[in-house]
Amino acid sequence: MSISMRVLHIAAQLCLWCLAAAAHAGPLQSPAAAVMPYAPAAARVVRVVDGDTLIVDIDTYPPVFGQAIPVRLAGCDTPELNDPDPRLRALAVAAREFVRQVLSDAPVELHDIGRGKYFRIIARVRVAGQDLSTLLLQAGLAVPYAGGKRPDHSVLLTAATAAP
Repeated sequence: MSISMRVLHIAAQLCLWCLAAAAHAGPLQSPAAAVMPYAPAAARVVRVVDGDTLIVDIDTYPPVFGQAIPVRLAGCDTPELNDPDPRLRALAVAAREFVRQVLSDAPVELHDIGRGKYFRIIARVRVAGQDLSTLLLQAGLAVPYAGGKRPDHSVLLTAATAAP
């Protein structure tokens, strides 16, 4: 067998091997499907950590994944309880108390469940059909947030002093 025939024979075998491997690999997953959020889940709030973080139990999940799970609210950011500015710390306490009052032991639903940049669970949290992030934004206790650079919470102080 000549060298060119041998090369052709090896190339044909390689092509057949690749086709066979592709046939057994199954369908390709699109990038969009890889980041699809989980289905909505009913949850019980165990603790309100701060204005935008809850600890929840999701009874339909296995305990290792569904008990005492920190959930960050999607769509908003509240001031931090340890902010150096005492006015923002006061707003952080007000946001946490607002969330505690709105929740008041009511069951919640987690929607658009996913992971954030620090691998935290991020979800839309609904209580009595209302989005908790929207309620915080409307109350002037949070700023819109979609991830990325940390937002400026001082705009909340300006809004608070402008309110009648």
